[in-house]
Formats: sequence, C-alpha cells, structure tokens
Amino acid sequence: MAAQNTDYVLATMASITSTLAAHVAQLTQEKFLVIDKPAIRVRNVAACLFAALAHQVTDATATKTDGDNAVEVAIGMLGITPHQAKELAHGKLPKYDSSQ
Repeated sequence: MAAQNTDYVLATMASITSTLAAHVAQLTQEKFLVIDKPAIRVRNVAACLFAALAHQVTDATATKTDGDNAVEVAIGMLGITPHQAKELAHGKLPKYDSSQ
C-alpha cells in the first residue's frame, strides 16, 4: 500500500514530524524536556513511530501492547524517563475533540 502511495506517505510523515517538532520545541522551551540535538531526536522518534505503524498494519500477530511498547521505547529518545514513558505509552488516551 505504501509503495503505491509514496507521495502521500512522505507528505504525512513530514506533517507528523513537523507537528512533533513543534511540540518538542514547546516542551523544551518550558523546560519539561532537557535534551540536546532535538531535530535528530524528533526524526528518530518519527521513524520509530512509522516503523511501529508499519508493523501494526502488516503483521497479523501484532498486538496493542506491541504498539504501546514501541511508543514507550521511542519517546525515551526525547529524554522522557522510563517511568514517564511507560505511563504515557500505556495510559488511557484523552478524549479527542475534533473542534480544536
């Protein structure tokens, strides 16, 4: 599927990476994250998240826990402690408000 929609996949990846970069910049400015090389970290996290997504949609044996574990490991690259990463990755998602 991705091979047939390369432009869409690349545009989506760029958009998500850009959004992630903005969030990381804000969290760094607010001193919640104290990291070096944020641009490299954002690219690496985005790559890990896309790899996890590919695993989830192409492997019939992939579980929700597999996805959560991938997120947990990936966000550790942003300087989030292992304990915080586990809570964030495995916790309940907030209700999404599409009007925002």
